[in-house]
Amino acid sequence: MKLLMENWRKFISEEEIEEAALGMGEGGLNELGDISFSIEKDDGEYTIVPRDGQGNDMGFFDLDGAHLDCGYYQTHSHLDDPSSKLGPFAYDLLIELGTLLGGWVAPSGHPSGATYEKKAGENAISVWIHYYEKRNDLQKRPIELDGNCWLQKDRTRVNTLSKLQNRHPEKYMQVMTAILHKYQKKPIFLSQLKKMGKLEAPDDILNKIPGETPQQPKQFKLSFDKKER
Repeated sequence: MKLLMENWRKFISEEEIEEAALGMGEGGLNELGDISFSIEKDDGEYTIVPRDGQGNDMGFFDLDGAHLDCGYYQTHSHLDDPSSKLGPFAYDLLIELGTLLGGWVAPSGHPSGATYEKKAGENAISVWIHYYEKRNDLQKRPIELDGNCWLQKDRTRVNTLSKLQNRHPEKYMQVMTAILHKYQKKPIFLSQLKKMGKLEAPDDILNKIPGETPQQPKQFKLSFDKKER
């Protein structure tokens, strides 16, 4: 897993416009080992759940549609073991999923580390700053500020910026540009996971993802029942 994330960081720092299509290190997504992913749908909200080789949930990554009328999903996440460094890759999956659903994806209104310090590697805001400043493979648009849409319905985002300006003015501009943008991305990793048999999802979502799911080997059942003569 450590090798995967080291390759991921190296891979996304390149300046090639198609950098996401190049894969991650020599092993590609095989470096995930036995980790798999499940997309779950509940009343218009979507959750990506990473699972270890024993089928245990490792956390969750949500697409929250509360602000779809303002033009974007927002994300929420939790990892049982933040040191696993799985977060950046899973955020890519969220952006790909939101794009497939016809939307844009923005960070939550208060990503961890935006107005307070957390341990290295546990700051979600660092991922979104990296997306805005370094990721050439992402489409980026400002969240529309005309009218009162986000001011009335996304007060958390407004309050985060207000706190940040008072407490950490030195990083206000950097954080502001990251969380006031929404993102789209081609389903490159979702497609690769599907082809590897590492992705479960409802049929309506799975059918939107390019590629074929590996065929499961047929199970032959032996019967020892005596035939009538």
